[in-house]
Amino acid sequence: MVGIYGTIGTSNEFDQVKEHFFFTGDESPTLYKDKESSIYAIFHDKKEAKSQPVEHDDINIFIWGEICGHGDLKKYTSRKELERKFTDAEYCRILYDKFGLNFIHKLNSNFAGVIVDNKNSKTHLFTDRLGSRPLYYTKSSEDSLIFSTSIQAVARHSDYDIKFVKKFLCQYLTTYRVLGLYTPLKNIRKIHPGSIFTFNHKTGKINKRIYWKPQYKPLNKNFQFFVNWFTKIFDDVMYDRLDENKEQGLLLSGGTDSRLIANYLKNQKFFHINERMNREALIAKKVSTATDNEFHFLKREIDYIPKSLKKVAPIMNFISPFIQAWAIGFSNELNEVDTIIHGTRADVMLQGYVLPLRYIPFSKIPLKLEKKNIYNYIEHIENDNPKYINFDFRLKNSVSIDRQLNQINGIKYGDLKNIIQYGKIYPFSNLKNLLNVEQFNQINKSYSPFEDNRILEFTQYFPSKYQIRKNVVKQSLNKKNRKLSKMIHPDSLQPSYRTELIHDIFQFIHSNLDFVKHHMKDQGPWPNYSKIMRRTGYAEKSITQNKEIFNEFDYLDYNNALSMVKKDSEYRHIHQIHIILSFLEIYNNITR
Repeated sequence: MVGIYGTIGTSNEFDQVKEHFFFTGDESPTLYKDKESSIYAIFHDKKEAKSQPVEHDDINIFIWGEICGHGDLKKYTSRKELERKFTDAEYCRILYDKFGLNFIHKLNSNFAGVIVDNKNSKTHLFTDRLGSRPLYYTKSSEDSLIFSTSIQAVARHSDYDIKFVKKFLCQYLTTYRVLGLYTPLKNIRKIHPGSIFTFNHKTGKINKRIYWKPQYKPLNKNFQFFVNWFTKIFDDVMYDRLDENKEQGLLLSGGTDSRLIANYLKNQKFFHINERMNREALIAKKVSTATDNEFHFLKREIDYIPKSLKKVAPIMNFISPFIQAWAIGFSNELNEVDTIIHGTRADVMLQGYVLPLRYIPFSKIPLKLEKKNIYNYIEHIENDNPKYINFDFRLKNSVSIDRQLNQINGIKYGDLKNIIQYGKIYPFSNLKNLLNVEQFNQINKSYSPFEDNRILEFTQYFPSKYQIRKNVVKQSLNKKNRKLSKMIHPDSLQPSYRTELIHDIFQFIHSNLDFVKHHMKDQGPWPNYSKIMRRTGYAEKSITQNKEIFNEFDYLDYNNALSMVKKDSEYRHIHQIHIILSFLEIYNNITR
């Protein structure tokens, strides 16, 4: 498993951590030790591992992520202009020479990093603007620190006494993540997104400097203005990332987001995961052929999901149910290319997926944006309690809210507009499906072009009315490649260039027709989870084998969890079952 692990002022316990961090077996580690600090960093790229840490005047720099340039929409420098001969860490040293510690403000894309400053006896931990690769930390004593990109690595340190916080564990079990800076584990927190976290080795004091916050300030322009602007930005984004000297593999669905990326690729491998060559798969194959790329069909068998539960356990960070790691079973195939490209995050960045919307009853057709107050926003996130939580848990009672500062669980948003627009992505760990990106980080070098500072800045000016009623990605595809745009979308069976309202209406019609024909689960990219659970019995087996874990928590009911699996023939609570299975696997990992 790739990532960063470190200790300051306490034993490093690298021998225990090594086993946890090797996920595919092909990772390349690097080790740093001085009198006060120990850091263990693991990478997919041997050259990257060999170059880290990069030294500069008694300063050591570690960086894990995807760095493709620096700057913003006003003034941006592509990394291509400095050539690709530099590793990520060497590139950071070049920027450090020029900007000092403020180089972090300018880095583009997603990353987590560490700078050990021996001259001043300080260590700086930092993340990208949205904290897309979360860093977790705990103080094991007044002058010691344990930190990692894996919460499980922090929890397994002998200095840490594993204890769960009831309200935060229930928050995870009901909403599939813990909002803000908290985690289900007592005294383990996340580094603030877009910040520099500084630990003083001598005093044990912590200083936090937030270098970026989202500011929603929509422009009063027509939709075509934003289509043209976004298309220009996306051209630049793809220019930064495409490397003709490397083989790149695209995770291709039948939808529009990955289709837009496909437009920029030729003679590369396109992967589609499914049970059979259904409607979604056939459209994906058609896109591959139209863009002169190789189509590779990766077939999920009936035991794919049960096997994934065990395989994904080491990389879970109490964010998302395990099924969000939907490609994890094809790690070997996805390692055949140099880089994986995926289209995730277009929906949350540009298409209103994270906005608190009210829908027309019994449909997914948006009616209006809910924007009453901060408490109304929390209610929008809340889900029904699973039966295995044996008390009346309410999300609003478990969240720390400061209405004056518009603060939720340690994150200050400034005003309600910013909460509505960015509450579910700032930090990215507020996303209940973050694991679907974390899986790719662990499988191979990977990126989504939608995770780019320029696109993030674009969202600050992009009106929510267009996110709800329009689709800038579909219209950008229409502008770039009319042939691909004319191909139907697998959900609506309408050409991609059609308006969102048309897509919403026909998607509603066809999903219900498919339901009547018993094909709703079989025409899209996702498996029929209920059918798999019934046929394999893996959920019942997991809960039965972990009965003792339920006994550790007086608010979790084993019998109710088991009855949800055994008696609910329709599996109406499938996601609630998935999340408790995820928790049981994480618990076993950190306590064994």
